[in-house]
Amino acid sequence: MTTEEQAIVRRILIYLVKNSNAEDTLEGIVRWWLLGKLWRKDQVAAALEKLVVQGVVRRRKIKTKEGTEFLYYAKIHELVSHRLARKRPKRQAGEKNTYQIDRRRLREFLEQLK
Repeated sequence: MTTEEQAIVRRILIYLVKNSNAEDTLEGIVRWWLLGKLWRKDQVAAALEKLVVQGVVRRRKIKTKEGTEFLYYAKIHELVSHRLARKRPKRQAGEKNTYQIDRRRLREFLEQLK
């Protein structure tokens, strides 16, 4: 895996841990998840494909009103959230559990992708 792909995978995983129900098209991922960084769509697609193979991201085809088909990259599995993140302590009663990325676990996961 190239260093660019590693950087893209890292960004996507961090985004998904923070937004575990996130789902978007390739164009949306480039624009919103990666905030329009200078990565080409083909680089992002290659990184996403690695995550699909690993079972981190699911994909399906969708059709828009215009009839164009997009690959749709969907929700991260809860298991991955637990593998890559640690739970933050609740701040107040009734507050949802939130997760933050565990850098050591992320590094280990990225090593497995190589």
